[in-house]
Amino acid sequence: MVDISEQTLNKFKTNKSQSFLISDFDGTLSKIVAEPGAATIDEVAFKNFTALSEIFSFIGILTGRPFSFISRLLEENLESGKKFTGRFLLFSLYGNERSELNKDFKFNSPEVFQYSSKIKYSLSELQTRKLMDLPKGVFVEDKGLTIAVHVRNSSTNVDDLISNINVRDEFPDFEVFKGREHFEIRPKRFLDKGDIIRELGQSLSGIYIGDDTSDIPAFNAIDALSMNSKERSYLKVAIFNRETESILFDSADIVLDSQEEVAEFFEVLRRL
Repeated sequence: MVDISEQTLNKFKTNKSQSFLISDFDGTLSKIVAEPGAATIDEVAFKNFTALSEIFSFIGILTGRPFSFISRLLEENLESGKKFTGRFLLFSLYGNERSELNKDFKFNSPEVFQYSSKIKYSLSELQTRKLMDLPKGVFVEDKGLTIAVHVRNSSTNVDDLISNINVRDEFPDFEVFKGREHFEIRPKRFLDKGDIIRELGQSLSGIYIGDDTSDIPAFNAIDALSMNSKERSYLKVAIFNRETESILFDSADIVLDSQEEVAEFFEVLRRL
């Protein structure tokens, strides 16, 4: 059962209409699966989440998933005939794309931020030279402007694989970011979740929900926003799992025991 203090919730009782609600996707609105393409939406959590679009200034999903995949999956799961009185935004971080759900329950063509074609060319070179002969069970996911390497179905150790690939020496413009049972290769000085939350939080209060180390920049951004604003309130919600570094949970205002509690948490917000 979700146990949240009255003091924590009171911050949002009177200003939900001036607040955003942003959630990660994998591990929050979707259970973690071995193959990224096999992800499905938690129907109850998603139903409760979309209902909050009528209460908050807007709801949104902030993910590293490609826009084409995540928008299709979301559209397939939207309730038929449901009327949204609020806004539903979608941020596909590593494709540098953002969009908004329209009245036909489809996401508009995404706005794509400018980026150098050199990034895609360099990633193609990197994939050819570094990622063609990987251990059995390792899966490479092309995300557009980043590459994710998944080891969940392999006996390979993430740290050993990162060391063996050795991106830093041959591709100094890229960095490796280790997540849960995977790592990402992405351009340095690239947008992270913190950049998006920092932008959204300039004029609104907000809640962010995540479950992985990639959500730490979003938590850090909320900490910075909280220090710089006395008028607005912010809430960091983490979902516990044994595969994620403890720094995420140590920084959170609320820690849910599992992904199964996400739907209940949204219901608590709705009743405020």
